[in-house]
Amino acid sequence: MKMAEVKTRVILMLVIAIFVLCHNPVCLLELNKKVTDMGFLPLIKMTYPIVFSGTKADRLAYAIDAEDTATISKIVRKEKDVLEVLDNYFQNTVFVQATMNDKYSSVCKLIELGADPSFLGNGRYSPLWIAINDNNKKYCKLFFLKAKMEYKDGMLDAFPDAIAMENMLAVNYFCERNIHKLDTTGYLLFRAVKYGHYGCAIRLLEAESLYDDSIEFKGDYSRNPPKTLTEYLQEDTFSNNDKQLKKHQFISMLEERGLYKKEEKKEEEEKEE
Repeated sequence: MKMAEVKTRVILMLVIAIFVLCHNPVCLLELNKKVTDMGFLPLIKMTYPIVFSGTKADRLAYAIDAEDTATISKIVRKEKDVLEVLDNYFQNTVFVQATMNDKYSSVCKLIELGADPSFLGNGRYSPLWIAINDNNKKYCKLFFLKAKMEYKDGMLDAFPDAIAMENMLAVNYFCERNIHKLDTTGYLLFRAVKYGHYGCAIRLLEAESLYDDSIEFKGDYSRNPPKTLTEYLQEDTFSNNDKQLKKHQFISMLEERGLYKKEEKKEEEEKEE
């Protein structure tokens, strides 16, 4: 058999296999899992509506992908809990799918129907986290100004990324709703200081967020030894005058609250030497 004929048969077999799999979503999902488990790129992605095949949100996922707002309204008004259904493979909601795929008309319709961007449930992500992590100003503005958010766990989950992205709209929104009070480790203030985002740090301190200098935090994706907040404050320097001013303002606020005494710390270190 000639090589050209072999290639033709292989291609034909692949086409047939894909056709069969596309008409059997369960098999496709199982095959996709095996492929990814072997370390290869997935055949399907979490943004594909097919991941909802066999679930209660199947029709809604395809309506969202097509931005068919009439069908979206019809489905959600009939069964509101369909918004909490997770897909078979990636464990995300249709709202997450819509946000990831930038289906703006669908997202607006979901918000109009009462969908909550902060809903996390047992899923991996919330639409709120996606918008903040992607630094998507369009969706952040939509969520914070138009949506009604009630899930505190979802807002707390997105808070560290809001600080990392220096998203003051999100930081102010969370502080106004006392989401920072759920942080029992002082991680939020640490993250603001570590990233040098002192505007966020000032807002958190004003809202009485937890500042605990007895805890050593590991840097994100860093092999460096853990450091306290004071150690981060002492080593940070900025060429940007605005950032330097905000840093000094933050330190002054800490000193006023008796949380930071730079001079005494230096004297203690000299005595130990």
